[in-house]
Amino acid sequence: MAEIRVNSTGGVKLFDADDSHYAQIKAGTISSNTDVLELGSGAVVAGTKVDLNGQELILDADADTSITADTDDQIDVRIAGADDFQFTANTFTAQSGSSIVVPDGGLTFGSTAISSTAAELNILDGVTATTAELNLLDGGTSVGGSITLADGDGVVVNDGGTMKTIPASDVKTYAGGAVTAINNATANELVTIGSTTTELDAEANLTFDGEVLKILGNPSTTISQPYNLSIRNDTDGATSGDAKTGILFRVNYSGTTPTDIAGITAGKENDTDGEYGSFVSLNTRTNGVNTIAQRLIVDSSGRVNINTASAITTEGVLQVSGNSSQNLSAWRVATNGNVGLRFFNSSTQGVGDITINASGTAFNTSSDYRLKENAVAISDGITRLKTLKPYRFNFKTEPDTKVDGFFAHEVTAVPEAISGTKDAMAVETRYTADDVETQGDTPSKKVGDAKTYSSTEIDAQGIDQSKLVPLLTSALQEAITKIEALEARVTTLEG
Repeated sequence: MAEIRVNSTGGVKLFDADDSHYAQIKAGTISSNTDVLELGSGAVVAGTKVDLNGQELILDADADTSITADTDDQIDVRIAGADDFQFTANTFTAQSGSSIVVPDGGLTFGSTAISSTAAELNILDGVTATTAELNLLDGGTSVGGSITLADGDGVVVNDGGTMKTIPASDVKTYAGGAVTAINNATANELVTIGSTTTELDAEANLTFDGEVLKILGNPSTTISQPYNLSIRNDTDGATSGDAKTGILFRVNYSGTTPTDIAGITAGKENDTDGEYGSFVSLNTRTNGVNTIAQRLIVDSSGRVNINTASAITTEGVLQVSGNSSQNLSAWRVATNGNVGLRFFNSSTQGVGDITINASGTAFNTSSDYRLKENAVAISDGITRLKTLKPYRFNFKTEPDTKVDGFFAHEVTAVPEAISGTKDAMAVETRYTADDVETQGDTPSKKVGDAKTYSSTEIDAQGIDQSKLVPLLTSALQEAITKIEALEARVTTLEG
């Protein structure tokens, strides 16, 4: 049977029935109900104070739920065989795989109890937490989709270290007024980042209304379609030097050094205030030269100047200036026999072309019989031919080169071979739509008519010597007829 034995040292032993196992109670000085009693095998019972001396306190029958303090200043809570929670000085930690659930009204910050209401911060309200994220939701079960923010909605902000909920309307007021960097913005102005990372600037010179991008000085300037980009130099002044704008193209040269390589320029043609004749030019840079030069210019009259900054003459819509080391132009057809250049009259009828063949070039003018009428044979070829005065001479620009030819004004036998008027001077200016002479129901001049003439530059006459061929042919035929008649008479006389 079980026995209780008291030994001489003041201890008590509890023996089992077969006297093979016992539990011993050893007590020190007991002065109050908080002193400790030590039980055998490390088990302890006390009044209000327990000292396990770093051992594990097992709380359930299968010994998988316990509390241990085997690490100094640390308490570990183990539930169902896993370490779930840990207490250290001033810190409570939920271990991996564990969570903390606080019911409504059960969590207090300072003196304020936090519950899952619409006016407060809701933590895990109706959703399941995951180890990958912290869910701050207001009763929802999904974090997807979009939210339409209204003025009355609450927004959580940090007010000098204190978290507060404020109306969304306060944020809108602050963004529209308190941020002075975007004050005074008007419709369609684009916003750019300023000189500091917190500065936003409304750009009055950069606007976009959904259709037209404007880069200009005055955003109220209207732009008509089909233009979608407007660029303006806002420098005041009427001179042609000031009234220009354009686009510059740059590339990095020698690493990160930016280099100007090309540009597009547009501006006024003259320095007269109130006159708005304009030009546009395409500009490129020559290898070895540090400046960009104009290569192609379209002026206010529609004239196109290629490789020349100014018009070669007042005549000609297309004016091309060659380079010293290159030919003026080159023409190539895809198939031999095709036309390289075709000419049309004002009625858009073809009147000639330049045809390029495999071995030569043909300069053709209209000669179809179906285009002609009132045809009669030339009967005075020799008579008219005798009026021609061929000369051998040199042009003043080439004093060492002798050529054969005519003086244009003396070729009266074939007037259609001559262009221009004797002693004419070059046109200096022409009438435009702004001149009163071209306006009204009965204008005295047409747009493009000569207005003034140069006193130094001549308008030289020209000759198309190919038009002399019909006369020369007729005269030769008449001469052949006479020669044959004379030969017949000689034959008769000699016979």
